[in-house]
Amino acid sequence: MNTDVKIQQGIDTYCLFTPLTYKSKEAIFNALKKLPGFRTLESNYYLDRYHYASNCFEENGIKLDIQSYSAVGWSLKVRLKPSIVLKAKNPWALYRPTRKNYKMIVDKTDAILEKVEVPCSINEMSICRLDVTKNLIFDKKELVQIYLRQHRAMA
Repeated sequence: MNTDVKIQQGIDTYCLFTPLTYKSKEAIFNALKKLPGFRTLESNYYLDRYHYASNCFEENGIKLDIQSYSAVGWSLKVRLKPSIVLKAKNPWALYRPTRKNYKMIVDKTDAILEKVEVPCSINEMSICRLDVTKNLIFDKKELVQIYLRQHRAMA
């Protein structure tokens, strides 16, 4: 077993999606506009494309996007950093799901999203993105340079 490098594997971020009715979109939109961190990313009447984002819950590991593209309708995307939602000691720690910590994520996130009138639990949303990551932790800094040189040579 090589002790010069440790490998950690898990989930860094994941994104959930749910369609919204116009009424739900308006309720969330109006609640988010009152909080800091709300911004318009795209507002194009001619192309019927709208995209709004909020990072008002970023310290809790949650970012929100409300968007509508042409005839698709309105939707909400919830981006989660599980280690931050769970208040891990290391915010860069990778999430390794268990039933217990998943329930904690659902409970904490739902409580926060209720504040902006999100109409459903994250447990009812579809996962649309999952960033699975491996962290390599080297015991010696010289090994990092060797690894990077070898990695570049193989690319």
